[in-house]
Parts: sequence; structure tokens; C-alpha cells
Amino acid sequence: MRALAAVGLARSPVLHAVYYLAAAAGDGLGYSFRLEGFGVYSPELARDAALGRLRPIARRAAQRLASLVASLCGDGLRVDCGYAIVAAARVHFVATQVYPPVDDPVEYVSMRFPGMDRWVAERALRALRVAGLL
Repeated sequence: MRALAAVGLARSPVLHAVYYLAAAAGDGLGYSFRLEGFGVYSPELARDAALGRLRPIARRAAQRLASLVASLCGDGLRVDCGYAIVAAARVHFVATQVYPPVDDPVEYVSMRFPGMDRWVAERALRALRVAGLL
């Protein structure tokens, strides 16, 4: 049963989004990420999670991440906080990693992930800017 739980954690979009955003906040954890159908994904992170060997997030990055999550998941959020964190990782990835560069990351994310609410992506973009990650 623990192995099944570890595999579920390894594929968790929220786990991958948190580690991606920690890297964006300045913690060089050594994971490489790509944009998949469910959000950002790292095969190395999935392997480490399945083996129960997650690398710890540095305190400074964790503090910046906590500030971002508080902004994302605070007042007025009408969806699950994990959903907002995944949205923030998607928006950040698109704004910083997509080539050629995208003029409007919210529009790109809304079109690439049609099930995602546009207002959540807009909120994520604002929170990323306030946190100094964009």
C-alpha cells in the first residue's frame, strides 16, 4: 500500500508545481521540468518521490514559496489551493521557458489547458509578480 501511495505522490501535479516554484524562488534543487498535459513535470522528481527520497527545499526558497501560496490561496479563492498552485507553475513556466516568448502567458495557458479557469491564471500571474518571481 505504501508503494501505491508513493507512486500517486510521484505523479501529483501539486508536488511537481511546488518543487518547480521552489526552483523559481531560488532553490537550485537540480530537477529539470517540462510542461505536460497536467502541468509542470520532472521525471527526476517523480523518481525521487516514488523512492521516498525527496530533496529538502531550502529555507529561503520555502519562505518565498509560502508568501506566494498565501497570496494565491488567500481571500476570494473559489477553488482548491492546489489548483491555484498548479496554475501558478503553468503560468510561470510559460512566461519564462516557452520559446518563442509568449506575449500573454495567461492567454497561452488558457488555450493550452482549456479546463483551467482564466481568472485563476490571472490571479496566479499577479501573485507571481508580487512575489518577485516574474
